[in-house]
Amino acid sequence: MDAYSQVIAISELRSLYDAILDTPGVPDDKTYGSYVDFGIIEKQACDAITEQHPAVSAWDTFLTEHNNAFPTFTPISGMLNTSTAEPTRQASKSQWLLNPEEATAFNTACRAAGFSTQAGILAALAVAQSRLTGEGTLSSVMPVHTRVHESFAESMGWFVNIVPVTVQAAHDNDVLGALTSATAALAASKKLALAPFAKVAQILKTTQTPKFVVSYVDIRYLPEADQMPAISGRALRSNTYSNDEVYFWINRTPRGLNVSTRYPDTEEAHTLIEQFLTELTAVFAAASTTSIAA
Repeated sequence: MDAYSQVIAISELRSLYDAILDTPGVPDDKTYGSYVDFGIIEKQACDAITEQHPAVSAWDTFLTEHNNAFPTFTPISGMLNTSTAEPTRQASKSQWLLNPEEATAFNTACRAAGFSTQAGILAALAVAQSRLTGEGTLSSVMPVHTRVHESFAESMGWFVNIVPVTVQAAHDNDVLGALTSATAALAASKKLALAPFAKVAQILKTTQTPKFVVSYVDIRYLPEADQMPAISGRALRSNTYSNDEVYFWINRTPRGLNVSTRYPDTEEAHTLIEQFLTELTAVFAAASTTSIAA
């Protein structure tokens, strides 16, 4: 299941238990779309993709720019061990980047400058990378939801596709300088959101898989999201084995802005991830306490 499904499942389980304790039956006042029905929609989307489809061209350009492969996370790309026959289990960590007040301030600053919070987060990632490594181009893959109809809003399943994203940090390495590039990257990615990458990969004859992934999800408006802190609601994931993958899941919650990450379990990777998250936290803190539009 996808991240939305995990969070929705918490509220569904609570509702089921509450219904058993308080009433003889479970009220069924909502109609949910079937994941099987969504599968038909997704199959139709796949059938509509040809070599001339814009998604094929966009992905071909993105992969070609990175030597016909997915880009890796720049801060640790120089120390990745991709020759090991057996992938090792990845390390992971989760930490808070902004508290609720700071997250609201960051959102306000982005909106005042005419940009979205999502664009601000991508801009902050690009700036943090540029400050840490000197590389001003942030290239990653971003998961996007494919809940194409409101009937699927609270359905269980895997409503996810991936899109390519490239953001340029400005020479002065501030969030404002990268916001325009981040916004353009998001606008371009939206055109590809409903074009299943599996079919695109088939056309391009590639078996490559993502190496650096950045996800942003705002769960504050999902069912009972405001109760998650009190009940210690958590979304879990299983162990992953890889020597070169880096994933960042950035979530806005009632408790603020959180990042969960997984990465190669090496001493060098641990150090560089810590350095990057420290820089990223500083970028967010500065942007949330000053006016981005200034």
